[in-house]
Amino acid sequence: MDFVARLVRDRSGTTAIEYSLIIVLVGVVLVIAGPFLRDALNAMYDIVSAAVVDATAGD
Repeated sequence: MDFVARLVRDRSGTTAIEYSLIIVLVGVVLVIAGPFLRDALNAMYDIVSAAVVDATAGD
């Protein structure tokens, strides 16, 4: 019974668990946001590429 009481009072692993949960949450957000960021970056590079082609077409 003393072992269980010590486990209940022991808070040394709490911070590690909290940091682990934060890291997992950030990872999930990145996985969900990945396709949206990819589409936005592709659109931006397409615009820049078209502008460069138009700017150099006169040469």
